Amino acid sequence: MSKFDFGHLVAGEFDLDRSLIYESSVEGGPKDLSLRSDRLAGLRGAPMPAQAEGIARARTSARF
Repeated sequence: MSKFDFGHLVAGEFDLDRSLIYESSVEGGPKDLSLRSDRLAGLRGAPMPAQAEGIARARTSARF
């Protein structure tokens, strides 16, 4: 998922204006910024939530 797509997910969940998020590119630098969560899922004994689910949890969490 691109940073642009992630930004749109966050904006949608928090009822923010998606039109303020625009695509851009940066020369150089890493293209793949993903993280492997399989080890954490193994330690938890449960799969990690999907990105959209995690964002929804963040919105409703009292600790956020």
